[in-house]
Amino acid sequence: MFSLIDVGERAGSGLCDLYNNWKKFGYNTPVLCETVDPDRISLTLEIEIDSNHDSNERNNESNLTENEAKVIAILRRNNSVSASEISKEIGLSVSTVNRVYRTLKNKGYITREGKTRGKWIVLQ
Repeated sequence: MFSLIDVGERAGSGLCDLYNNWKKFGYNTPVLCETVDPDRISLTLEIEIDSNHDSNERNNESNLTENEAKVIAILRRNNSVSASEISKEIGLSVSTVNRVYRTLKNKGYITREGKTRGKWIVLQ
């Protein structure tokens, strides 16, 4: 459907990303169901946490660097603060703060909501 309006690539990589991210954050495995009559594909994404998932890695803040812990503390107080404001508060360069953002996103501690005037969501 999306390819008909030139949205999407039809490469199939989106499903792999979806499965990996769902597993990474501890949700139950997505269920992909294909039916023939009528031709349909349905994807069920449960948002309940899998009870067998070990979430200690995400919830354990002892594996954070000092700068990462400082940035998370600031984002918990004000999630719409800019990188330049954080850099002034903790004495780091803006590029270092942006690098900390990237590592925190990759570790699953924060995610971005919105673009330029968006806000950071602390996931724990």
